[in-house]
Amino acid sequence: MADFERFQSANQLIDRVSVEVGLGANESAYTSNDAALQQLTYMLNTAGQELLRMNQWQQLQKIHTFLTDSGPDASPTGVYDLPTDFDHMIDQTQWDQTNRLPIYGSLSPQDWEYLEGRQLANSTIYASFRKREGKMYMFPSPPPDGLTIQFEYMSRGWVESTVDTETPYQDHVQVGSDIVQYDPPLVISFLKLKFFEARGFDTTKAEGAFNRAFAAACSSDTAAPVLNVSGNLRRYPYLNSWSNLPDTNYGS
Repeated sequence: MADFERFQSANQLIDRVSVEVGLGANESAYTSNDAALQQLTYMLNTAGQELLRMNQWQQLQKIHTFLTDSGPDASPTGVYDLPTDFDHMIDQTQWDQTNRLPIYGSLSPQDWEYLEGRQLANSTIYASFRKREGKMYMFPSPPPDGLTIQFEYMSRGWVESTVDTETPYQDHVQVGSDIVQYDPPLVISFLKLKFFEARGFDTTKAEGAFNRAFAAACSSDTAAPVLNVSGNLRRYPYLNSWSNLPDTNYGS
């Protein structure tokens, strides 16, 4: 049975780029003394970190859950640590799972100071949040004890380490055997573009190839939703007494 590899190692990617730009084959770029290959190893980290912000890649999406004022992240002041691999939150995924309500935010500094200044903790049914100093601040502050808070975020871990078992996913390549968690044609086209830019070559064709690879990678990264012109997509196909349940006989 064939063994299909979804992603490739840093050495494999740089080897392919090296051949395509005329440097010749080299399967061990990370131990090479060749200046051009060393340049490509640095460019790979730059490319990977830039690609992270270009799209919400499904393989880098993660879920974070914590309890307010209990467990290892206990905080009597409503300040909670974000995951160590956190890059940014995915919008509108923040929920109070205990009360089955969305969390309002992210609050602007002005909104936060308004709520605290007016002491409106007892006048709202929604928990709210903001990001500050690399942490998550909850309002009311402190929030009620024992709420299950959950949100999705983009991880910086675009590299699967082959040497670090304690931190299997990282934001940079350490050794050539590390696995890059992006579509290989996308990485290869981006590296070629960066290499030609750095060497002062014409980048017209390389930029076109990267744009096509990026569009193809984004298109195949996740399934497309069904287009709906009737209103809020969250109402259907979920049961809703106002839109998709008859007045009678729906229990039979």
